[in-house]
Amino acid sequence: MGHSCLVGAGAELAGFVILDGLGQTCPELDWLIVAKPYQGYGVAQALMKTALACIAPDKPIQLGVIYYNERAQRF
Repeated sequence: MGHSCLVGAGAELAGFVILDGLGQTCPELDWLIVAKPYQGYGVAQALMKTALACIAPDKPIQLGVIYYNERAQRF
């Protein structure tokens, strides 16, 4: 079962993160999405910090990025 966190800006959804396999040896950060109008304002960093706080500090984490998403690769 996955765990999720949403970030809002007023009535709009600014971004979300979904974690899978928290009870597993190597959980996966399955999705981290930030709506275009909110990119560059620290939303992704806040979501990543929240996601990592859900995982034990000694556990590795799996993260995949779609090959054409250069912004995500730089992040």
